[in-house]
Amino acid sequence: MGEGKPTFRVIESDRPSRIREERIAMSLVVFERKRLDVPVSALMRVVPCATQTFADERGRPITFDIPHVEIWLMPTLQKRLRDFTHDLVGEVMEIHIRDKCISRPIVREPLGNEPSFQLSANDFAEAQALAATLRTGWRPVRVVPD
Repeated sequence: MGEGKPTFRVIESDRPSRIREERIAMSLVVFERKRLDVPVSALMRVVPCATQTFADERGRPITFDIPHVEIWLMPTLQKRLRDFTHDLVGEVMEIHIRDKCISRPIVREPLGNEPSFQLSANDFAEAQALAATLRTGWRPVRVVPD
């Protein structure tokens, strides 16, 4: 995280019987306002990709070198992501992995309407490393079930 910004603390519940430990894959943050931690268990699939295929004006496939990671979420996290981003349209949201901000996209529409979303990478090697990090998670947190 940037200089001068406080690190995040995990707040523990007073009901330890309902708490389990979970590893975080990434955090979506609107600094000092909102945060959504995405646990590794909420990831259905994490796939590094070197290319992306689109349809041209005639519907023919055209492929570009666009390295990225496709992240498929469990339905419960899709809903939480949609609720989290619903009032963030037009705002910057930071994406943190291993306590480092890797991206600052502007939210153009609520996320979570689709079962997956993409994180851009500079090259395929970076996409592979990012996918491996997401699958492993980076720190344990204590999670209270909804």
